[in-house]
Amino acid sequence: MSAKDAIALGCLLAGLCGVCGAVWVDPDLAIAGTGHAALAAGVVVALVASLASGKSPLGLPQDAMGVVGRVGWFAAQAFLVALVLAPGGAWLFVELLLLLVLLARRAATGAWLGFGGAAFATLVAALAFKLWILHQGSEGRWQVASVPVPIISSLPFEALEPLRAVELGLFTADELGLPPAGLHYGFVALLLVVGFACGVAATALLAHGAREHEDDRIDALLSTLPAPLARSVEALVPEREWAQLGLHGLPERKLARRLEELVRERARALEQARLATRAPEVQAWLALDQPTKDRGP
Repeated sequence: MSAKDAIALGCLLAGLCGVCGAVWVDPDLAIAGTGHAALAAGVVVALVASLASGKSPLGLPQDAMGVVGRVGWFAAQAFLVALVLAPGGAWLFVELLLLLVLLARRAATGAWLGFGGAAFATLVAALAFKLWILHQGSEGRWQVASVPVPIISSLPFEALEPLRAVELGLFTADELGLPPAGLHYGFVALLLVVGFACGVAATALLAHGAREHEDDRIDALLSTLPAPLARSVEALVPEREWAQLGLHGLPERKLARRLEELVRERARALEQARLATRAPEVQAWLALDQPTKDRGP
């Protein structure tokens, strides 16, 4: 997939993720919004994670396509975080803090694009918890879980009814911001799962598209050189190393200057290695290392 197609499809999937996470459906199949609180929290998490990286491995965008790719990736991460956050309750702040730490730490280690294993597992766990909370609310059970008390729960006395179980994580419909008519759990769960898949795919596509776009920029610069010289540059500075060498995101003038420096350094090192192999000691060592024929007893 080309960089342009990957970025376009990634932006489309990011938009679908945002729509799926912003919609409630009540039992009458009427559509209502989820509010702006979750989206604001997602934007804050995405912004802090981006700032924690200090400098993106892709550098600053140098053209319109680069800007679209960066903005699309930021939106995809913000929508994805907003989609998995619980709609209310004290656990919302726990999820927010955990995701903030994991995504910021992942960004600080240099993996600015995509999700690390711990961050992705946390996103999946947060989505599963949100689905469970919404299922409880749709069934009229306004607690995370009800744990029966041993012995007391088995006694046949009505007076002990309030003591038969311990309610964990009590909440209300207003706290979750559910529609007045209730929630159609099937539609909402489907939207959340589809939106999560779109968000993950969008981050991967936009990361791939942004890298490919930067590689295309470097390749376009090399295409302006004479063919023999371009092949020599590609041999000394192969494409697989362009991102690691910090070539992505450089303006054309600095990119050309950096490529020239790398080619000079590596050509000089190659020449020194070639001269070093001519030393008598190296030639003797190479001769000893050659396999010898078995001459028999």
